[in-house]
Amino acid sequence: MAKPTFTADQLVSSSVPSKKFGELRKKAKQQPQFITENGAVDTVLVGYEYYEQLFE
Repeated sequence: MAKPTFTADQLVSSSVPSKKFGELRKKAKQQPQFITENGAVDTVLVGYEYYEQLFE
């Protein structure tokens, strides 16, 4: 399986979501947001429509 590609503006440090969760939710509706911890992607935040597509 190929790994997903993303841009630098989709990377978010793990300290940011607790402060700007509403903003990240809006961005996630447009494109996935990759939350990093210690420089590595740890979690991905996606909008519900995209989440539903994963099951189709």
